[in-house]
Amino acid sequence: MEASLDRSAWLSLLATASPAVAKRTNSAVMKCVKLVVEDDCVTIFATDTELSIRVKGHPVGPSRPGECLLNFDKFKEILSSLPEELVKISVVGESIKLVCGKTKYSLPTLKVEEYPDVQFAIPDDSSIALPAGELTKFIRRAAFGAGESVSSDGRPARYVTTHLCLELTKAALFAAGTDTKILSVAEFPLAHKEPPAKILLPLRSAQAIVKALSDPTEGLKLAFGKHSLLISTERLSIHTLLVAGRFPPYFDILKASEKSATVKATANPSTLLAAFRQASSVADVDACRVAATWASTLVLSVRDSQVGEADVEASLDSYDGQPVEMLIDPTYPVKFLSVLASEKALRPVTIHLVSEQKPMVFDAGDNWKVLIMPIYFGEEA
Repeated sequence: MEASLDRSAWLSLLATASPAVAKRTNSAVMKCVKLVVEDDCVTIFATDTELSIRVKGHPVGPSRPGECLLNFDKFKEILSSLPEELVKISVVGESIKLVCGKTKYSLPTLKVEEYPDVQFAIPDDSSIALPAGELTKFIRRAAFGAGESVSSDGRPARYVTTHLCLELTKAALFAAGTDTKILSVAEFPLAHKEPPAKILLPLRSAQAIVKALSDPTEGLKLAFGKHSLLISTERLSIHTLLVAGRFPPYFDILKASEKSATVKATANPSTLLAAFRQASSVADVDACRVAATWASTLVLSVRDSQVGEADVEASLDSYDGQPVEMLIDPTYPVKFLSVLASEKALRPVTIHLVSEQKPMVFDAGDNWKVLIMPIYFGEEA
C-alpha cells in the first residue's frame, strides 16, 4: 500500500473524520483510523461504533492499493510537526512508513480485520436529496436549543434534551431541539416519496454532520433507517445510530403559545442581540436573570449588588398590545439571535407575548420559530 498527499490534505481528512474517533477506550484498534487506498482514491474511515465517518481524497502521484490502521492522535501529531510538503505513507512488512522530504518515520501497524465494519450504501429508491448547505443550516437552527440531561436548576430534565428530533412529514422535514427552557423548531419544505418518520438524533452526531459538510454547494442523500441515519455525498459518508426516548409535542406547544398571544412586536435582530448581550454582561453568572419590559421600546434592567447595575433600552419596529414585564435568562435569546446573525439575515424578528408567566415565541421567518420560557416572578433561583 502506498499513497501521497499534501500535509494539509491529510490533516483535512483527519479533521473531518475526527468526531467519530473513539475518545474513551482502552482498545488500541479503536484509537485508530482506517486508511484505504484504491486506484485514484484515498479513504479515511473512523468509527466509535455509534458514529461512523468515511471521507475521501485524491492521492498525488503514483499509488498502490491496500489498507492499514493509523493511530489517530500520533498520526495527527506527526503531520502537525511537518512542513507543508508531500507526505507519503506506505506499508512495508509489519511497519507503516511516513516520508516527508528528508524526514522519515516508521510506525507499528495493527490487524485491519479487527477494525469494525459499517455499511454506508444508500439505495437510490429510499433516500432524500437536498443541498448540504440547507441541511447544515437546518440542523444549526435546532441544535442550539438542545441541552444537557440535567436542567439548569439541577433537576433531571423531563424529556430527552441531548438529542434533536427529526421528523419527516409528507411535505417537509422538521428539526426540533430543547433543554426544557427553550424550544427551537426549524422546517424545511421538501418534496419526496418516503414514508413519514420521526427519529432522535444524538446532538454530537448533529454537530459532526455540520462540521463535516463544509461545502454548502455539494448535494447529498439522506436516508432514515429504523435504528440509524445515513448521509452521503460524493466525498463523504456519515452513519449514526439513533436513540430511543421521548420528545415533547413541539407542534402543539408552538401552536398553543402563538394562539394565546395577546401582544405582537417586531424588531431588528441585531438590535435585540446587542441589547441582551449588554444586559447579560452584568447579570449574575449563577442566577442569570434580566428584568424585561416590553412596550413601545424594550427595556432590560439588571440589579446585582456584587456585579453592578445596568439599564439597556432597545428600539422596536412595532408593538401592538399592552406592556408586558417578565424575568428572562438572557443567555437564551443571545443563543438564538447569535445563530440568526451567523446567517446574515436582514429580515426582522416577530415576537409573540402573553404575560410574565407565559412563553415568548420568536418567529425568525424562513420557517423557523423559537420558544423561550421566562423566569416566573417569585421563583426561587
